[in-house]
Amino acid sequence: MYRTLALMMLLQYAAPGFVIPTLSHYLKNFLIFEPKEVGWVMAMPALFGILGQLALSRLVDRKISAERLLSLCHAMSGVLMFLLYTQHEFVPFLCIYALYGFFFVPTFGLTNTIAFHHLNDARDFGRVRMWGPVSWVVVGWAFGFLWLRAGDAELTAARVPQALLFSAITSVSIVVFALGLPRNRRETPGVVMAPRSLRTLFLRRDMRVLCVLALLTTITHQFYYYGMAPYLSQIGLPDAYMLPVLSLGQCGEVLVLALLGKMIARTGFTMALTIGLAAQLFRFGAFASGSLCLSVLAIPLHGLCYACFFSVAYIYLDTHCEPGNRGGAQQLFNILIVGLGNLLGSILAGEVASRLPLPEGGIDYGAFWWITAGASAALLAMLALLFREEPGRSIEQGGYQSGRG
Repeated sequence: MYRTLALMMLLQYAAPGFVIPTLSHYLKNFLIFEPKEVGWVMAMPALFGILGQLALSRLVDRKISAERLLSLCHAMSGVLMFLLYTQHEFVPFLCIYALYGFFFVPTFGLTNTIAFHHLNDARDFGRVRMWGPVSWVVVGWAFGFLWLRAGDAELTAARVPQALLFSAITSVSIVVFALGLPRNRRETPGVVMAPRSLRTLFLRRDMRVLCVLALLTTITHQFYYYGMAPYLSQIGLPDAYMLPVLSLGQCGEVLVLALLGKMIARTGFTMALTIGLAAQLFRFGAFASGSLCLSVLAIPLHGLCYACFFSVAYIYLDTHCEPGNRGGAQQLFNILIVGLGNLLGSILAGEVASRLPLPEGGIDYGAFWWITAGASAALLAMLALLFREEPGRSIEQGGYQSGRG
């Protein structure tokens, strides 16, 4: 089953891997959208993703299996992404991308739910989830060097928009794959999501602090997705090298995810979360230098930040849920991360960028990154002062138990 789950993650993250890393660059420098318009476009999937996840959190594992719902969502996502490939105006692109978010954003929570359903030990989630960033690396290098053909500037410019087409094709392939996934075997028949139980879970002090931290970290993290590609372009990185260079972040993530279970067992959740936020702080500080060399060297910290904070948060949530509530809890937590956090982060990043123009054109990314570095330092302090880890289910129950914190 591990190989099946690994392939699921490989395909799931390949679809956004073609688009998300360079979307802001495509919108700003190819479709010539204004900085605020770029922010609003990138915010739309998050806004409508919230609606999608609210709807699906009441359906998954209750009315329809996560596996079948994943197939349906990717079918719609593939069609909408193909339509996006044909759009060049702001309003049509905005509207279609918003609808795309309604169907695509919940697929992240659905794949997490499917993985946890079939894993005997939640700590093994890292070994499955690591294939997500592996797919970003494969996509980045194959699309950048084989399809865009580094060194041929004219061909590169003509083929950059085709990243959206490749994303649509990948979603369609997931439809076929998801239909062949076995139904979950770990949930007790007849057990459905209990709203009262979920409310009790998220009213606990450790969960409240983790949710606030996840929301604020996602807002800060979204500045990376908004600014990184156009920042690298502004300081001289050619388009053909963009995806391969950005995929270095996923290289770091793969290494961390492969060892994540052992890390949690040795250090506990709190230390793992601390490492993630500290990596984010150092990463943004390096970008603020304006050095292409230093920025490229710091990109692998993106993987350390994402794996040690967000993946650890998903595992912490799973080990503190009742078995029948996992699907709903993962979808609701995803609302904070892929939904509300991305929404606010994209809009805020667009607003900040629009207020930092350079006289000669472009954006003052030095100030842009120092703002995010300051926010990361505040989040690190908040984690140290407020978060106190609580014990979860034992390993025999499918979770991890720790008394640290």
